[in-house]
Amino acid sequence: MIVNPLSVRKMWCKYSLPLGLLLLTYFSGVHATDRHEGLLTLPVRVHLMSFEAAETLNSTFEAPQVERLFTDVNALWKQWGIEWQLESIVYTRVSAAQFPSIAIDEGRKSFREKLVAISPKIGQKRLWQVCLIRRFPIPASGVYLRETGTVFYGELNKHGESQPVVLAHELGHSLGLDHVPDASNLMQGGSSKNPSLTTNLDAVQIRAAKVQANHGPVAGARLDDERKLAIVRRLRQMDRNGDGVVVRAEVAPPARKAFELLDYDRNGALDDEEFDHFLGVYRLE
Repeated sequence: MIVNPLSVRKMWCKYSLPLGLLLLTYFSGVHATDRHEGLLTLPVRVHLMSFEAAETLNSTFEAPQVERLFTDVNALWKQWGIEWQLESIVYTRVSAAQFPSIAIDEGRKSFREKLVAISPKIGQKRLWQVCLIRRFPIPASGVYLRETGTVFYGELNKHGESQPVVLAHELGHSLGLDHVPDASNLMQGGSSKNPSLTTNLDAVQIRAAKVQANHGPVAGARLDDERKLAIVRRLRQMDRNGDGVVVRAEVAPPARKAFELLDYDRNGALDDEEFDHFLGVYRLE
């Protein structure tokens, strides 16, 4: 549901792409545009979320804060030839029926499922959707929901700080970039990372991101999901002590190659995060 229509209309006028450019990109079938040579401009619709039954999640940002946020995000992405441009800012109200109150023992999985349920409907294929909430009720501050092609970002992290690099990371997922173990890479995964140090992408990642940019955000199921699920099920069956972690010593020789493929941090053990990484299910970070 959209509220404050007058404000939305004013912001739409301020941030919308020029009509001629919209028509050109619509009829050309390419929404990612070159503002100047080598720079791809990707349109973003920002949703400032408010909740009837969970007011602590309500976004407190207005247009100036959103502008500053994307200035910081673009400080990273423009060095790789990609710029995120505000297409519009809308106020989105979520009813109690759509999103019940936050449980005292709210977990990552249940909170993620709630976010999937309230994600904006997929409309234009070459439009990125970013939803802002004040703060995640769990130790995380961002997630890319591949199911809906939507980024959710917390204006404050668990320490009460703003971290635009987290949004830059989640937008990387929207361009098809998976987690990597490199501590200096924007796409480093894991809860122990220091986001302020993750400011690099390699040449292969940059090329892949630009290719995906011309097709819109990665969304929906992958073609090889069934095969991947079969591999994960097979490896999970080798968890002898049932602790949810599969160590190399538990893996039968015919499955060692698959194990090495999934063990992206090369620590000789597979946990839920690595299984999710392999399946393309991005966790709250």
